[in-house]
Amino acid sequence: MSNPELVLLFLLAAVVGVPLFNRLGMSPVLAYLAAGLVLGPSVLNLVSDAETLLHFSELGIILMLFVLGLELSPARVIQLKSAIFVLGSGQMLLTMAAFTGVGMAFDLGWKTALVLGAALALSSTAFAVQLLKEHGLLASKRGQDSFAILLFQDMAVVPLMLMLAFLAPGGEETHLAPWYWILGALVGIGLFARFGLARLMEAVVASKVREVLTALALLLVLGSAWMMEELGLSAGMGAFLAGTLLANSSYRHQLHADIEPFKGLLLGLFFMAIGMMLKLDLLWTAPQKVLVAMVLFLVVKVAVLWLLARLWGHGGINALQLAVLLSEGGEFAFVLASQAGNRGLLSPDQQELLVLVVGLSMVLTPWLFGWVKKACNKVQPTEEAPGPAPSNKPRVIVAGFGRFGQIVGRVLAAYRIPFIALDKNATHVSLVRRYGAEVFLGNATEYDLLDQARAHEADILVVAVDDKRDSMAIIALCQARFPHLKLLARAIDRLHAIELKEKGIHKVFRETFNAGLQATHATLMELGIPESEVLDIISKFREHDEKLLDSAVEHLDDEEARIRMVRASRQELAKLLRQDAEL
Repeated sequence: MSNPELVLLFLLAAVVGVPLFNRLGMSPVLAYLAAGLVLGPSVLNLVSDAETLLHFSELGIILMLFVLGLELSPARVIQLKSAIFVLGSGQMLLTMAAFTGVGMAFDLGWKTALVLGAALALSSTAFAVQLLKEHGLLASKRGQDSFAILLFQDMAVVPLMLMLAFLAPGGEETHLAPWYWILGALVGIGLFARFGLARLMEAVVASKVREVLTALALLLVLGSAWMMEELGLSAGMGAFLAGTLLANSSYRHQLHADIEPFKGLLLGLFFMAIGMMLKLDLLWTAPQKVLVAMVLFLVVKVAVLWLLARLWGHGGINALQLAVLLSEGGEFAFVLASQAGNRGLLSPDQQELLVLVVGLSMVLTPWLFGWVKKACNKVQPTEEAPGPAPSNKPRVIVAGFGRFGQIVGRVLAAYRIPFIALDKNATHVSLVRRYGAEVFLGNATEYDLLDQARAHEADILVVAVDDKRDSMAIIALCQARFPHLKLLARAIDRLHAIELKEKGIHKVFRETFNAGLQATHATLMELGIPESEVLDIISKFREHDEKLLDSAVEHLDDEEARIRMVRASRQELAKLLRQDAEL
């Protein structure tokens, strides 16, 4: 099959499969696995060379590790440090040890058993977080502890990959560069992230060529990955390191938005390649082996998680729910299976069984968790009250933090109302951050950036950008993807205000209107007109102009009609004011 046909098949599978599985309440990962299964040798056999596809798509793993590092902000780690490093490390080590012991009891070599233990100890962040959201448990104690365990697993990914490299045949013979080269490279990356990146970003943004910013994001990821690989370390470690160094940067959100589409598509391709290698015939050729492996996997993992949760202070029922929630295999188990197979640590049969068990656990866990939670609620409905909502939840997002947006931000900050500000001017962002404002570089017209800014959690979005096109794009995006947001918008001029009202925005603020009325008020006062009369004139004009603006929405595309309407309204206003003066 030719390359264009492969691309068409992949895109068709993504467009059809992901929405379908989403409607069924299943993860996109399962959609890609199912698509690969259908396209691969097990069903239609449309794609036979899954290995080549797998090697190319592993670039998605590098991008995923970069994003993991990017999301690992120091503030997040400090907030959950106890649960992360005690509960998280305990889960990882005890589960690995338990599965390693089970593997060795089945006469597997210690290296193979350890690799299987590491892969099976991981859980799916995407699955678990989605289930927590669906059941309203994200802010509860079990939700926070589950999140801490998942966060430690994310942090453990790079050490696990290094472990595979060491365990592989010949891995003891290290090919690392001299320690001083490695130390120099790490210091260099750190200094660049601290002092050089801001200027480089400013220069790129100043060029106003959007694709160059995307190219810079890819260059940072692939450049750091290449450097670490040249030093004898893994490319994944380089990408993860680059992400962690940039995690506290004001450019984090923009970098995430630029990388996310590439990461998503390449990871989808990776999971599809895994699906092509999935041997579904094991279900009828060796059903007993699959059943035993599946039961052992779920029982051992639930038992270890339940015991740890009990020791951590959870009641029996909540501990059971936490254990079942995290009992599924993780997406990274597929990555470890692939890497271990390539390095000769797992035989093809072991790799196929591992992939099948992890895939089946992903299918079963959402239903299993729902059933367990329903049964637990019947036994003891109110064992744990939900915890308070996170205090750092943004109530307001200010899109555009120039003169207009800063006024909004200053008042919000004075009243300690949490908000997130976005601005696409890198120089401007650097300047404002020096004064302590929480403002991030990014173009609010992009869905990924608004999603990173947690628009789904905010109550209000203030559109304060000074570009009409961007303003209308933000409005359209929010109405389509974040319909719960209350939208307030800055209008650059009268026509822009009419366009905003035509889109259903009722809170429109014309940037020169109030200043013009204040100047009019001062002018009339200087002419000796009594203040009570001046206030009445200003009030009538404001009311009249607002009505005129609303009626102009009907004639948005007819300039001649708008001109006739303005002339008629001008005469009507003059008549109204004359009548008042005669009273």
